[in-house]
Amino acid sequence: MVIFIRALSIFFLLPLFVFSAEFTASVNHNPVYLGENFTLNLSLKDATAKAHPSVDDLLASFSITSQHQFFNTSVVNSKVTSTVTWKLSLFPHREGTVILPPISVKTSEGVLVTEPITLEIKKKSPSQNQNDENDILLKGEVSNAKPYKNEPFTYTVKLISKNELANIQTKKLQIDDAIVEAHGEAKVYRKIVDGINFNVIEFEYLITPLKAESLKIPPTFVQGLTSAKRKASSRSHFDDDFDLLSMMRGFDTLKPFALSTEELNIDVQAPVSNVTPWLPAKSVALEEIWDDAQTLQVGEPLTRGFKILATGIKSSQLPSLESVQEKNSNLKIYADKPELNDREKNRILESERKELYTLIPQKPGILELPEISLAWWDVVKNEKMVAKIPARTLNILPAVETTQTSMINPQEQTESPILEIVTTNNDPLFFAVIAALSTLLAAAFLAIIILFRKLKNSKNPITKKALTQALNPPKMTLSYEKYKRPLKKDKQEKLPDLNPT
Repeated sequence: MVIFIRALSIFFLLPLFVFSAEFTASVNHNPVYLGENFTLNLSLKDATAKAHPSVDDLLASFSITSQHQFFNTSVVNSKVTSTVTWKLSLFPHREGTVILPPISVKTSEGVLVTEPITLEIKKKSPSQNQNDENDILLKGEVSNAKPYKNEPFTYTVKLISKNELANIQTKKLQIDDAIVEAHGEAKVYRKIVDGINFNVIEFEYLITPLKAESLKIPPTFVQGLTSAKRKASSRSHFDDDFDLLSMMRGFDTLKPFALSTEELNIDVQAPVSNVTPWLPAKSVALEEIWDDAQTLQVGEPLTRGFKILATGIKSSQLPSLESVQEKNSNLKIYADKPELNDREKNRILESERKELYTLIPQKPGILELPEISLAWWDVVKNEKMVAKIPARTLNILPAVETTQTSMINPQEQTESPILEIVTTNNDPLFFAVIAALSTLLAAAFLAIIILFRKLKNSKNPITKKALTQALNPPKMTLSYEKYKRPLKKDKQEKLPDLNPT
């Protein structure tokens, strides 16, 4: 019986231990005004959090400007209670009734979920904006409220404040049916109005509408920190928002802020039907690139180029001129990769497209390079304009032959043969003949040198007669007298008479 009573007691007391953990959500004020932050408190009681609360669902309607976490432990009647609190500073994106979705967290007692909260978000009245203690303003403006389709315009967001600004952040701007690009870096400068010094930060975007219809630019959100004077109050320095750094700086403190611009509606105008391709711009000009010193011969490459100079439009929107050039069987055309450049001058977009073409004539004679024209729409005068490059006439000479024939009077051709002089240096027979002649000449020169050395080394002196005889020997004749042994005069002796009479 005792065991049964104990088991029954545990059965009834077990839910008290299982469901003692709590996870709740609350806001510091409701309704909430656009341009103001409010605090969302998430409290976890008598449980240990295994992860941070999942707040991704809040990003659809709010911006999270800051997050803080606090721990608190209290003992009441020997009962220990532990609480973990997350404080999120939220900034609303739009006015109206907005529901804070349920937020979950993983704990030692399982996954706990908060109850949803309904918020009323309202716009501030003009008087409330004037009495804003932060003295900070955010506004957006466009350079053209009625652009044409494919005509870029500038959207500028200005953050103006009397106080110092820090840690400024903005979200990426996205617009349906438009190309949005950041236009340079953020600009920071000071501006004096009515003797008051203002800090200004500018963000610029280049927006190109892709459809001829109403274009909505959604609110742009900017958040950061601004300096403000601390007010004397009886609050304890142990409050949650106590800032030790603010006391070190004196009476100034940094307070978070979050602002948004108004939604803008842009009326995009439709393109004009008789302008193809559609090119809306403030100005368009064509320039030709041509060198008059080029050789005009068959097979010799020529270079012809064009420049398209425009304002109020991007270089990537400028069309190619390759398609407007006529196809000619007497001319081969090869296109190089175009060069694109964009720059800004006096807050006006300037663009340039450079194209180069290689032309190779195929036949001699008169060659006509056609006129180049480009139609565009003047957005200032609202009329069609045409930029042109005039046609160019070329006299193409025949190709140079590899052999040349000496010019001889045609009347003399019957009396004497035509002398053909080969001037081509690439003929192998020409080089063989030259080499053979050079070898023979060197051999003859060497033989003469050897002959002179032999004559010099002989005992008898070289005489003109001997040299002549050596070079021109006499004809050989058989004679008995030639083989008689001559006697020298100084050694002549009288032979004895062998047959005396």
